[in-house]
Amino acid sequence: MAEAEICTICQSLLRNGSDILITHCQHAFHAECIATNADKCTNKCPNCREAIQSFRDKLTVTKNENLSSQTAIDDNEDSSPAIIYIPDLPADKSDTDLEQAIRSRLQQLYDIQVSKVQCCSHLGVAVIHLHNHKNKTFLVDVLKSISLFPNDHINVTCADKLEVTSYIVLDQNPTPPNINIVAQQWIDLYPSPHRPQFQTLSIQFPNIIKVTSFSIEELQAVTKYRVFQVEDQLAHIYTNVDCSYLEELPYLQPKLDNNRLFCFIATQLKMSDRAYADKDTCQQQADTLFQQIQSLPPAMKELKLKFYIQYNEQSSNALILASNSLHKWISMKFININGQLIFKSVNIASKLIIKPIPTGFSHRLIFDHPLFKNSIKEDIAKLSGECLVVEVNDKCVYDECLKRRVFEVNFNGDRLPLRILPYTTPDDPDNTEINVQHWYGTKMFNFKPDITQFDSHHPIFRYKWNSKIWLDQFMKNKTKSEGIRDENERRQNDFIQRMLRVTVMLNTMAAVRKHKFILEDSSTKSEVLIEHDSPLVTIVYNHQSKLTKIGETSTPPYSCTTVRVVNEDCIISYNTLVSSGMKPVLLNMDNAKTPGGG
Repeated sequence: MAEAEICTICQSLLRNGSDILITHCQHAFHAECIATNADKCTNKCPNCREAIQSFRDKLTVTKNENLSSQTAIDDNEDSSPAIIYIPDLPADKSDTDLEQAIRSRLQQLYDIQVSKVQCCSHLGVAVIHLHNHKNKTFLVDVLKSISLFPNDHINVTCADKLEVTSYIVLDQNPTPPNINIVAQQWIDLYPSPHRPQFQTLSIQFPNIIKVTSFSIEELQAVTKYRVFQVEDQLAHIYTNVDCSYLEELPYLQPKLDNNRLFCFIATQLKMSDRAYADKDTCQQQADTLFQQIQSLPPAMKELKLKFYIQYNEQSSNALILASNSLHKWISMKFININGQLIFKSVNIASKLIIKPIPTGFSHRLIFDHPLFKNSIKEDIAKLSGECLVVEVNDKCVYDECLKRRVFEVNFNGDRLPLRILPYTTPDDPDNTEINVQHWYGTKMFNFKPDITQFDSHHPIFRYKWNSKIWLDQFMKNKTKSEGIRDENERRQNDFIQRMLRVTVMLNTMAAVRKHKFILEDSSTKSEVLIEHDSPLVTIVYNHQSKLTKIGETSTPPYSCTTVRVVNEDCIISYNTLVSSGMKPVLLNMDNAKTPGGG
């Protein structure tokens, strides 16, 4: 018998006891299926279409006594037998356990008795033979899924037709092979009587192709050879996996990549629901595991093989393919990454950025444009500066927009061209705080501790100041510096300290330009206006500087002044004086190369 042990006409498994016909090309079928469905006039094998003289002469009949032949099924009568499929069986359960669970759950919960259950856990597929179409309609159209192992949170899908999803992952190359070339290579390697469907998963992940198969025999061939080559690129195949997305991941230090995301996921799989909501615990355990990423323990290395993770840095989105034996991961609703709760999604949002949007522009001109085919979700469209962020509910429209990249509208009597870009997290400086996500943990590291490199249009001059966040960063850096022994780490710590002082100076310059700043205390914030009697003049203190004599100074109301020189950072001294109930004034002298000397 052919190794596949599948009748590709009825998609049922061939078991001992069935009346089986085998062709000289070694493809097997139920005798009843051949008699009922095969086109004898063509004289071709229903599977590979190889020519044979006749079915009677070229097919061998094998009979066993234990089981009777499979009978033809008439789908037109509710009382006649019916077949449904489960395309997402868990891979970590035996076929016997799965068959027993399906029978018992259907019997106990829905009073449905089945005539036969055939499971292939390594394919993730089950074929369920029912006594009537009434039960089939209930399971497929009403119930749609079954809680198969409640304690493990395992749900499976009931389907009218066999449709199994696999994923082809190509090398991350700027120019991946054409999808038609990949599809043809698949078809040549894994022949099937039912042509599979191929679709690029997302324009954000152009190297990943979703394959929908309709043949169990094709799936069996795929599981034997999970890798192939197309145009000098390797193509890895992932079957029996769960596909999910993490969107708008935080731009924070440490910088995210595929390995760091795995560390967050792997460590939180072991936590309780309450524990993985604690950002500090999640961050600490992920960091610890990341330090071992090049030499993982055997159990963790085995777990890593059950994931494929791909991070798109431009959009800050991630795709995750996970073995459906990872029941905890599949049941998790969110994950804690860099201190933020990121919810999982089954489909990636099709978001676009449209720019530039001029003042007085009606969004209706975009919503009603024929390019979008009324697919824009108008209630969540958001204007950020000159960028309009929209989400479309039609993937074909989304792909077409990113192919065109530009369209025109009539505005004030002119043709206004508008660009279309893939969505990335927009940066609105006027409504953005100077915080870890937008500055201290990310962009700050792209600069040197030198204020002369910042031109007047840099977004940092528009960011909102938050003294509590700044002080928290400063004290963390100070505490960390006390335990540093390595010279490179000390140099990095010193760099951060100097950049924190640069940030203070930049905010001071921004306040002077805006003629105002926000004064904070423990409970309130108030705006303070800066009035200039005359234009500001920058005085550079060097050997060429001259101070103008303007007269006598006022007499201070104190009999004496005590001066104490302390060898410590001026910010720390300031904080100490404030803690003692004093009201010090900090003069932060500006140096072009090393600001913040104090």
